[in-house]
Amino acid sequence: MPATTFSIMKLFRTLLPAFLTLSSFFAAAQKKSVDEILSLSDDTVKVNALLSHIQSIVEQQPIVADSLTDIASGIALKLKFSTALARCYYIKGSIKRITRENNSALEWYSKAIELDTETGNKKSANRTGLYVAMVLEKLNEFRKSDSISLAAMKYAEEIHDTSSICIALNNLGRNAQAQSNYNEALKYAMRAIPLQEKINNKSGMAVTYSLIGVILNQQKRYKEAIEYYNKAIDLNLELGLVHKVGMFYGNIGNSYKDLKDYKKSRTAYHKAIQYDDNEVDHKKLGNDYTNLAILFYNMKLLDSAFYYGRKALEINRMYNDERGIATTYANMALWAYEANDFEKSKTYVDSSEMLAIKVNHKHLLITTNAVKAKLKAKENNLQEAYEDLEKSIAVKDSIYNLESAKQISELMTKYETEKKQNEINQLNAEKEISTVKMARQQTVNYSLAAIAFLILLSSALIYRNVQKKREAEKQVAVLEKQNAIESMRTKIASDVHDDMGAGLTKMGLFSEQLLQSKTVTEKEKQLLEKISAQSKEVIDGMREIIWASNPANDNLKSMLGFMRQYIDRFFDGTNIRPVINFPHDIGEVVLHPEVRRNLFLILKESLNNAVKYSGSDKVDIDFNNEQEKFNLNIKDYGKGMDDKNRDAFSNGLRNMQMRAEQIQSAFKMITSPGKGVQIFIEGKLY
Repeated sequence: MPATTFSIMKLFRTLLPAFLTLSSFFAAAQKKSVDEILSLSDDTVKVNALLSHIQSIVEQQPIVADSLTDIASGIALKLKFSTALARCYYIKGSIKRITRENNSALEWYSKAIELDTETGNKKSANRTGLYVAMVLEKLNEFRKSDSISLAAMKYAEEIHDTSSICIALNNLGRNAQAQSNYNEALKYAMRAIPLQEKINNKSGMAVTYSLIGVILNQQKRYKEAIEYYNKAIDLNLELGLVHKVGMFYGNIGNSYKDLKDYKKSRTAYHKAIQYDDNEVDHKKLGNDYTNLAILFYNMKLLDSAFYYGRKALEINRMYNDERGIATTYANMALWAYEANDFEKSKTYVDSSEMLAIKVNHKHLLITTNAVKAKLKAKENNLQEAYEDLEKSIAVKDSIYNLESAKQISELMTKYETEKKQNEINQLNAEKEISTVKMARQQTVNYSLAAIAFLILLSSALIYRNVQKKREAEKQVAVLEKQNAIESMRTKIASDVHDDMGAGLTKMGLFSEQLLQSKTVTEKEKQLLEKISAQSKEVIDGMREIIWASNPANDNLKSMLGFMRQYIDRFFDGTNIRPVINFPHDIGEVVLHPEVRRNLFLILKESLNNAVKYSGSDKVDIDFNNEQEKFNLNIKDYGKGMDDKNRDAFSNGLRNMQMRAEQIQSAFKMITSPGKGVQIFIEGKLY
């Protein structure tokens, strides 16, 4: 794709928030468009215009499209307009395919093909057949799907219908990919690309790029897969198909997760959520939250995994997505087991199994039976554990991993051993006489080895205890010094609050009282108002000093809470809307006082600059932490900076860089004219 096209894509991404803000305007315009179409006097013109409009919204708004198609089909029936009626049936089939009502989709597509065949519109019937093949693929009827696609492609080649050829190639590629024939799948997809470029079929290219990304990902060529997903994103943005972008960012997140690049994976998942959250239908968010939950599980952060698992559960319940609910329950069952919360694990796995059976989710039954087996084995109920694992194998043995297979073998051996214990004991008794002498000699050898081992172990323990004692003495000295410093900080905070704070508060109250007096002149009132305002500013400053001095606040929860209060007070009365994204489940995270103080001052300086120079109506403040690391991201959407106005900002920038260096943190500023300013700080919490 030309470089200019990618530049346009980058510009489009930058302007996306403004585009989404205008969604209500476009909805109103769309309603007006439908009303205008329905007001047309000529029914033939009306039904054709209505069908064109429906075709343009069918993917983004399938429910609205369904209602409008019913109106169009009614008009077509009245007119006995067979071509239009066949189109109505085709659109109904597409709506059912999009909403995953596959059997219903096949019925409507069959009606469309029958009507097109009667009217001699073989090209249209052939195109509809390709969509029948897509539905059969979803039903795992790969042989039928391939047969229809090959026949349709042959006819399309005869009439030089390049667009239909590309659809057929994509169908064949998806079927091969679904059956793990990745090289064959890649051949079909690569064959479609030059044909689509020839007819400038950008929507088809986006579909093919996505398919190639999936195939490469399954071949573990993750970096190449990410490149093709990004190509698909750029094309969909160019075509205005914003509703598809979230899915591709989800795929990119999966690829980065497989590369163990968890930071980039999390960023991609958050972008997926950003796009899918702006859709009218939030159903896709369930999958996005599930992806994040699994990512945090891989990072050994079970609390965060449970947090996003519950969010996924909430979305899936809202849309009655029983497969999604069952999958989330299965994940949470495994996580609860690993967290040693066996009661919750049992509750989750029972719920997952019940739904998996209901929706015939065979793959998920492998997981549920495996977790149940682990729980039974934990209870030493080996027979039932063995039976559960046998069920797991019976569902689909070929997709069960080697580790589970080993576990099955071990449990099977234990169960068979217990079952035949009497027979084994009898056989052992016959061998016992011949092994007594050997056992005695082994006992002597083991005793000598044990004595040598104990001598070595004792020496090691003595050395370790000496080292521990020395380390403990050092730690006591450090703790005594730290306690003395913290006591002094507590006293300073208390003295400042009790003495100076009280005095300044009284000063402000006296000023307010004098302002109410009738004997005070206008000039004196102006002076008193300045004194009152100044005392309030100093009190706010004292509040920050007291908070920074008090060692009780040396934790992440206190810092984020104080930041949130400061942000709310700071923007109160301004036209700027702050968007705060702080973690909810923080836990007890200790924070170095210098880190706490300098991070707050950087936040304060950057917000002050945003108000003074940006001209933005929105500021994003994001904070994330992983283990001992953090990153703080402050972004406005204002006019940004160039060389002319950078000088006005230079003093504040130097201050922020200096404070970041004091806490050994990385500092970065990204800005350009018209694209706002983004401040990014990354470092360690302690």
